[in-house]
Amino acid sequence: MPIKAAMSKLALPTLLLGAALLVAGPADVGPATAHAQGCLSKSQAQALVDSGQAPPFSAFYASLQQQGQVVSSCMILSGGGYKYKAMLRKPNGQVVPVIVP
Repeated sequence: MPIKAAMSKLALPTLLLGAALLVAGPADVGPATAHAQGCLSKSQAQALVDSGQAPPFSAFYASLQQQGQVVSSCMILSGGGYKYKAMLRKPNGQVVPVIVP
């Protein structure tokens, strides 16, 4: 089969796949994923901060920014206390999890 014919035959499925991925959006994001990773809801976390049972994330943000770009974060229950799980993009592009405090 000539190259031009093969490329034409693959063009439509490739475009359809691209359109499907665009409509589906990024995977592994949102409240369901956060809950599956052990994250508290935003309202639960805010209530804990408001009641003084947990520090605000802003208390750790500046020090995290020195280590890399904060991609996402959530509050978790760990070791009997509340902590934050943050995903950092390091200068080399690697995304790593960090638990604070």
